[in-house]
Amino acid sequence: MRDSRKYSVSPYRKNWPRRFRKQKKLLEKVLGKSAIEIHHIGSTSVPGMSAKPIIDVLVKLNSFKTIDAAERSFKKLGYILRKNYVVPNSRLLEKFADKTKLYNIHLFTKNHAKARRMLNIKNYLLKNPKAVIAYEKLKKELYKKYWNNYPLYSKGKDKFIDSLAQKAEQWKKNKLN
Repeated sequence: MRDSRKYSVSPYRKNWPRRFRKQKKLLEKVLGKSAIEIHHIGSTSVPGMSAKPIIDVLVKLNSFKTIDAAERSFKKLGYILRKNYVVPNSRLLEKFADKTKLYNIHLFTKNHAKARRMLNIKNYLLKNPKAVIAYEKLKKELYKKYWNNYPLYSKGKDKFIDSLAQKAEQWKKNKLN
């Protein structure tokens, strides 16, 4: 079954960091001190990198009690809360305009492996321009091929992202030694 969600791959936009900061303030207001860390992640967090114009945010929490209690508040703000959607022991807040996704808010407990992986990849891309170029090239090729089928576009990136995660983990270990 095809996912009819509209998506695109756009050149870097200077408003992406501002959109992140706006979401960060909103999250801090709703979640208060239970939000231990809030990070801009994904391709929109890498200056100069082409990306789907969806702002990805990573929030680390002590527990999911606050987010589950705030579900009604987020719903009023136009977000859909999904439990264990990305991986087990996670939450995802999504916001759409029509069928176009605007925001992904990834919520994890503070020591979750997926949260570490996301941050490692972002930090690796910020320091490795060759990896950014290779990733951009892949995304553009996949979009050209699967412009009307988001699941195939996304699946086409899986091996590259897994390899990128391994390189990022090794890079982080080497940096710490």
